[in-house]
Amino acid sequence: MVDDEIRLVPFPDHMVYAVDRIVQRAKDMGAEGRVETTKHWDLVEDLFKLWVRYFPGEYQTYYDQQVKLKRAQLNKHGSVREAGGAEIQHVVEIPTRFFRLLEGIFPDVDRQLTGSKDFAIKLATRMPIMKVGEKV
Repeated sequence: MVDDEIRLVPFPDHMVYAVDRIVQRAKDMGAEGRVETTKHWDLVEDLFKLWVRYFPGEYQTYYDQQVKLKRAQLNKHGSVREAGGAEIQHVVEIPTRFFRLLEGIFPDVDRQLTGSKDFAIKLATRMPIMKVGEKV
């Protein structure tokens, strides 16, 4: 297959309609790249629910990895920490396909994640499964 070749991937109609509804809601609310308002955050949650519903195998794999990561952080031999440290090293772990969905609606979300600790904390608060905060 040539790298620049377009590959069509069939998706069930109900999935396409669900995504179209979210895209239309984003347009109606004027979502222009950044997650800023409560309505934007509600849309982020709806995207997450869509990902969980239509990609349950990916979600289960992600969930299992998160559980293992959190257990490792509790184990003094499974996670690197310095006594008394307070700097947060790793706040959220975002599944790839969900991130791509999110980025499709909010193109600046990558900059928000890397440039704003508050954004990452709010994401972890709204979707606790993503939280993996660790003190170092």
